[in-house]
Amino acid sequence: MVFDFVLSSAAKRAELTAVISSAICGYDVDKIETSESLYLCETNDLKDAIKNLPKSDDFVLITAHNPTCEEFMEELGFNIEKFPTSAVALIEFKTKNWQDVFNNKYSLKEFLYPKLFK
Repeated sequence: MVFDFVLSSAAKRAELTAVISSAICGYDVDKIETSESLYLCETNDLKDAIKNLPKSDDFVLITAHNPTCEEFMEELGFNIEKFPTSAVALIEFKTKNWQDVFNNKYSLKEFLYPKLFK
């Protein structure tokens, strides 16, 4: 599984998470794009970042922060109690264009967090 694009909050821990995940999956860590706007953002900011992803990229990693991640999952209608540190949500969006991503169907394919692996 290789990402087409990686977008990370500019916060050091989020960026480190993006680097580690990218390296494990074979993505060139020098291509990671960071964004100050993902640090302490609102869900609308995260949605805007998603809508502005490159059209040619299908499989994207975004590293961001809570409470935004929890609120984002809730807004999408996914019933999770908590979005713990280092959690990963794999969401499949049924769209050809990131601009229209929230006007189409989507589903939560995986929700993984550290306690699952103890």
